[in-house]
Amino acid sequence: MEQRNEIDFDREEVFTLLPIIQMKICSKCKIEKPKSNFSGDARANDGLYSQCKDCHNKCCNRRNATYKGKEKIKKYQQSSNVKEVRRGYVYRRLYGITLEDYNRMLKSQGGVCAICGTSVPGGTGRFHVDHDHATNRARGILCVNCNRMLGNARDNIDVLGAGIKYLNGYNSLFGGTK
Repeated sequence: MEQRNEIDFDREEVFTLLPIIQMKICSKCKIEKPKSNFSGDARANDGLYSQCKDCHNKCCNRRNATYKGKEKIKKYQQSSNVKEVRRGYVYRRLYGITLEDYNRMLKSQGGVCAICGTSVPGGTGRFHVDHDHATNRARGILCVNCNRMLGNARDNIDVLGAGIKYLNGYNSLFGGTK
């Protein structure tokens, strides 16, 4: 006895639709190409860039070959510290502050963590920007340990107060350090 699938597809219909699903037309060269020839783009409806990889690369190479493109690349590569440029971009995007604002905040704190006063940032070797998670506004500059402490407490004053109460009780009972 022959088993049948619950859904019967017309074999010819499936094979005529298959190439349509796996192909896309490049907006630049107007050639239909496999979807694997297109880079991903989360903003696009189909999740792919409108230009194929070849056309996109030609466009980038042409732009980079111009005087302005070369100067831009040269300036970026010769900047005192490319990581600093990237860090400045991240601060602007996430917290709405510039690298200069960060440096000014750190200087106003005396170059130390706003909570514990250490001059050793720990972690990646940089102090962290503490921010209000509701508004993303920067509050201060912290060492990695103080930033984690606030993060683990979820910025909850009651949790932090309970931690202080716990430590005070332990110290009074067992003579721990203050």
